[in-house]
Amino acid sequence: MPMQNKTHLTAHKNFPSVLFLPLILLLAGCSFGEFQTNEEEEAMPVYVFAGQSNMLGKRSRADELPEDLRSGNSRALFFHERSHTWIPLTPGTTQPKGFGPEIAFAESIADLHEGEFGIIKVSRGGTNLYRQWNPDNPDSLFQRLARLVATARQTRPIKVIGMIWIQGGADARKQHMANAYADNLRLLVERSREAFGNPDMHFVSSRIPPKNNRRKPHWPTVRAAQENLQITNFSWANSDDISTGPDGVHFDTLGMVKLGERLAQIMRDNVALSAPAPN
Repeated sequence: MPMQNKTHLTAHKNFPSVLFLPLILLLAGCSFGEFQTNEEEEAMPVYVFAGQSNMLGKRSRADELPEDLRSGNSRALFFHERSHTWIPLTPGTTQPKGFGPEIAFAESIADLHEGEFGIIKVSRGGTNLYRQWNPDNPDSLFQRLARLVATARQTRPIKVIGMIWIQGGADARKQHMANAYADNLRLLVERSREAFGNPDMHFVSSRIPPKNNRRKPHWPTVRAAQENLQITNFSWANSDDISTGPDGVHFDTLGMVKLGERLAQIMRDNVALSAPAPN
């Protein structure tokens, strides 16, 4: 035993030493338990968004948004990738001229949370899951997303409780990509849960719309993979009735609002938030 501890105990020799050490351990245990509980309670719930052009919001326009969505929700925060800071989530923060499903999603999910909640997003148009998002690719967009979530976690305690995925069109171009989509989507779900530290994280994939043309002839295979993935805490969202712009592929402003609301409803129906047990 170090000399300073021996001196301390000797100065209190009238206190039974057999009780002194258990008392210290008991008090330390209580403090550590309280710290863990407080840290868990203070962790901000976060939703991760990822995908390609319809996740970006390529055809949406912020100036066409309904008035109640233009200022965003006051409790929704967006983690800015360049500044590494949490900023208010408003149209234009995630896409300069438009917005993705996160705007309507945040408004629709807000009453599920008592305080602030976060959005983390990485998306790039025209990207495939086969290689560009594949977790096994060390240079993939998935790795960029995982690093971004890790960086966000360094700024404040967070808990990723859900992930939204809007992607699949690029993999419908080539048969070998479409055939591998089911396995690659499963891998994405599993690795995302590992990287974000939540094995129960709910994952929602927006099913790609039926665009049977020469550029994406293998869309039925990708759609089937999204519909039939058998893994816990996974859902898919129908987007067949979502309105698009003139190109017939990218959702327009009102379509993006509707999609965000639909994704929020699916998440609300499935995600289990951590809450103190009732007394």
